[in-house]
Amino acid sequence: MRVFFAALVAALLAVPAAGAPISYQARLQPGETLFGRLPAPPAQPYRAPFFERGHFYSFQGTRRARVTLTVNRLERAFDPVLYVFDGRFDDTRALDNDAVLAVADDTIAELPGFAGVFSDPQARLRLPRTGVYTVFVTFALFRDPGPDGAFDYQITLGRPPAGQVAFAGDEIVAMPLPLPGVLLLGGLAMVVGLRGARRG
Repeated sequence: MRVFFAALVAALLAVPAAGAPISYQARLQPGETLFGRLPAPPAQPYRAPFFERGHFYSFQGTRRARVTLTVNRLERAFDPVLYVFDGRFDDTRALDNDAVLAVADDTIAELPGFAGVFSDPQARLRLPRTGVYTVFVTFALFRDPGPDGAFDYQITLGRPPAGQVAFAGDEIVAMPLPLPGVLLLGGLAMVVGLRGARRG
């Protein structure tokens, strides 16, 4: 438990000192599920710039539309986290707190056969405008990725994959939260709350 919280604190505080160009993996389409393979981080992953520890995606949205974004681990050793940003960006320096629409972590059960470290993220939100949005997939915790040195996952825009079941009572599965640093207290509270709910 102590190791997990230490890793989470380090991740949330690791704000990049300088920007870097953003390379998008793909543009998500409604109802589409894409597969991703995220290379395992180095031995000291939380010292790397935050936005170098994940994949970027984009999608087109309409003002006031309700959207659902789901990331499912396809390896038990991977604990994914999902960020949604308002806009499409060329450089990570533009990804400030004002651009964050939602952060999701440990909000839905894993797919059958992939139970692992905590749970998977799903964000449900109403879009503030018509335009392009950015999605960032990263991790809160991980274990040995295996011989391929990477973590497999899938990301869906729209209805989540068959077999996905939200935790009972979770009507709001994403909260508007700031980026790492200011996110620390909210992230810790969310983890503690979910762990307490499961024990109850």
